[in-house]
Amino acid sequence: MKKNILVIGTIGIFLMSSFAVFPGVGMEAAEIEISLDGSITLDPEEPTGRFWWYVTSVKVIFHAHDPPHDSSGLYCIKYRVITEGGDVNPEWETHYIDEYCTDYDFDDVILSEDGIHIVEFQAADGFLKGKPINWGDVHSSPKVRIDMTPPTVTVTKEKINIFKYIFSASVDDATSGD
Repeated sequence: MKKNILVIGTIGIFLMSSFAVFPGVGMEAAEIEISLDGSITLDPEEPTGRFWWYVTSVKVIFHAHDPPHDSSGLYCIKYRVITEGGDVNPEWETHYIDEYCTDYDFDDVILSEDGIHIVEFQAADGFLKGKPINWGDVHSSPKVRIDMTPPTVTVTKEKINIFKYIFSASVDDATSGD
């Protein structure tokens, strides 16, 4: 009895795997590509202040995609916020996806502290014994500059005589300087 043999071999690592299918007699060869993709959007999309500064909180939305639609699906997303002057290698936070999907938007990250931030995220697909199989690329946001603290204004007056005063004012903005 003649048997058709299907051989699947992995080519590549981590970010993209390519599976070659070697057919039996009378069958055509096929190649199936599996990859993880994603992007980051901000809400509001454009800075609300001058000189590329946000003067409001910013919602960060991660868009993860695991094509094709018959794939193993997304397993989890991990993300971190890097703040200038802060920890240069902050811990990753992990969000597990409860049900099968190949497209997922995660919008639980809100930036509201003054400073300059970069947000990174990475998605994983499938799982084997509770662990992800493939990790996608690390996606990074542009720099998000937040200054929600109003400037400090100091006014002083100096009495010159009964009818004359000199007023002086100074303004200080610790974050953006604007």
